[in-house]
Amino acid sequence: MFTWQLCIKAWGIPIMVSIPLITSIPPKMSRLNAKGHEIGEAYQQSCIESWQHAGFEPVSVNSINEPCSHSTRIISVSRDASAITGRPHVFLADLLAVGDVRVSRRRMQLPVQQASEKGLLSSSQHKGSSH
Repeated sequence: MFTWQLCIKAWGIPIMVSIPLITSIPPKMSRLNAKGHEIGEAYQQSCIESWQHAGFEPVSVNSINEPCSHSTRIISVSRDASAITGRPHVFLADLLAVGDVRVSRRRMQLPVQQASEKGLLSSSQHKGSSH
């Protein structure tokens, strides 16, 4: 099976890195099967598990006014579009900002951290790479 994982080779160390999947998962989902039975919660969990199985790391961006209990990492944002839409939807700019921060942090953090733990970097190299 093909998964969307990156294999980075840094300082001769192969590192598997899952790709963040930035989304906004609603706290409750309503979905009916062909017989008209509610399957929203099971459907939502199945979607999350399929992303994880494919090598993605789902991260849900939700308003602080939206209590969530699903099984992904949740990043709460202080503003939402409830004054416009009547529901606590997150703004696209906030979703993109979280994605940008997640990707920027990953760019060198994992390879540098693992190389440092293996003693392949001096302390001055490690400090210089965190910018």
